[in-house]
Amino acid sequence: MRIKKTIEIAATSTCGAALAQKPPAAHTRSLFGQPPTTSVEIRRSRSDHSRFAGRRVLVVEDEYILADDLRQILDQNGFEALGPVPSMAEALGIINNDERIDCAIMDINLRGEVAFPLSSALMKRKIPFLFTTGYGSAQIPSEFNSIARLEKPFMASELISEIETIFRMQLLNKVT
Repeated sequence: MRIKKTIEIAATSTCGAALAQKPPAAHTRSLFGQPPTTSVEIRRSRSDHSRFAGRRVLVVEDEYILADDLRQILDQNGFEALGPVPSMAEALGIINNDERIDCAIMDINLRGEVAFPLSSALMKRKIPFLFTTGYGSAQIPSEFNSIARLEKPFMASELISEIETIFRMQLLNKVT
């Protein structure tokens, strides 16, 4: 009897994948009573999205490829991506229109402008956010020291972990 194997591809980022082999299935038969041939199935695994369903994340990034990667990462993990928006003016328009935003991801340098006014607007509306930037901590004003910062380049798993932390903190703040 031949054994069917399944290989599962778990996406680690939009740019690569990791392979993990599952143990062979025990004694399988084909639909016609014949022993199955050895085969390899490729299946894309997806994380449990239910905990993020409906969560709206504003993406503020001026580099198109990175902005699209961020949007894809959010979509693949069950979030609703707002944007991406490439400029401070567009981001302020979304922030100031009272649209529901659960979290924001933003680059600090947007087309040569520092985006700290966006940070202030987000704080004023009590919208949690994190920086995705090449800037070091010395280049960020002290009023934003408590804001999470991912230095480019970063892994998709790091981004999702930071967003999960933000949402856990929101829950803790509602309880207390």
